[in-house]
Amino acid sequence: MDRTFLFPSAAQALQLCFIVWAIGCGLLAVIGFFPAARSRMAGLWRLMAMEALIIAAIGLPLVMGPPFALAALVLIAARTGWESGHVNALRAGTPRIEISYFRIQSSVLCVAAVLGSWMLASRWSNPIAVVTILLLLMGLAVLARPARLPLLQVLILPALPLAALAALISEPRWYPALIVAFLFVETFDSFALLGGRFLGQRPLFPSISPRKTVEGLLSGLMGLAIVASVLNLLSFHLDWLRFALLLGVCSLVAVLGDLAASIPKRSAGVKDYPPLHPAQGGLLDITDSWLVAGPTFCVAVWVGGMMS
Repeated sequence: MDRTFLFPSAAQALQLCFIVWAIGCGLLAVIGFFPAARSRMAGLWRLMAMEALIIAAIGLPLVMGPPFALAALVLIAARTGWESGHVNALRAGTPRIEISYFRIQSSVLCVAAVLGSWMLASRWSNPIAVVTILLLLMGLAVLARPARLPLLQVLILPALPLAALAALISEPRWYPALIVAFLFVETFDSFALLGGRFLGQRPLFPSISPRKTVEGLLSGLMGLAIVASVLNLLSFHLDWLRFALLLGVCSLVAVLGDLAASIPKRSAGVKDYPPLHPAQGGLLDITDSWLVAGPTFCVAVWVGGMMS
């Protein structure tokens, strides 16, 4: 299967995101009818409201075109670099008086990664995305080690996946795939959250991300499989084996992205990155999975020959 437009247009993909979000709201409403479940639903409606804003903030710039997509990515880079710099500085034991300076350094590094990748992408967008994702995956082991070089930690995450995204958004043909990847990641996370709230008992990674449970992971995978299968039947019409592989890649790297962002927080002794909103934590807490899964999903589509 080798075609230019593998998924619907960016606008249609964004519509799918809001349709799935609305169905999720309906599911929450149904769960709310059961008195035994209400005590475990605290904060979920507020999270769903925030989710609508996140969908719009990620999807609308892609629908509006390259200048808006680049501007949004630069803002994401500046903020996530600042947040990552703060946490990695704490982790490295940086003197408090120097933390502000390091946050600025980290923010500038991430913005430079985005702009540099964007300028080089006119010729080598796909190779840049492939190389940066490979470097990221190889560099994840570095994140687990003591932060002797905190700027290297920032380079690995979030700078490398931001560079991969910058290369991809230079070509609007990738916008639908990026939005679909976002839809898959958020669907996986939402069902994992529900499964963890109602069924979770066994921690999956107790020392890194204590709120993640085996039951939540399985719920996320099952929910994603159901939602994505319906979308494939109704909209994507992709080969089922390749589609299953894409879902597997997306789920795996989404978990890796979340863990990679969690390691510095746990080492620094903080729960979240500097909060952008009290209900969600920092921007890096919100986007960590998609920053890694979005470009990896597109690379998997390209390497698998599903898009020319």
